[in-house]
Amino acid sequence: MQTLLPLKTQAKSKAKAATPVFDALGIWSLSMGFSAVAMAAIAYFTAGDKTGAAFVLVGAALVVALMLRASVPPAD
Repeated sequence: MQTLLPLKTQAKSKAKAATPVFDALGIWSLSMGFSAVAMAAIAYFTAGDKTGAAFVLVGAALVVALMLRASVPPAD
């Protein structure tokens, strides 16, 4: 007499529900960008310093880019 083996259960994928996460670094980046624009506007319109305004904007962009690059989670 032949005995039937129990059916193998297939592994179920455990899909994580997407939960919205507050992105504090994104808010920080936006505020840093707006602050840099304000400081560059002050440097440009009060002193007429085009080079200084450009340095402010480039420096802020570098700081924001470095922070966002450092905060990227590692790939799974």
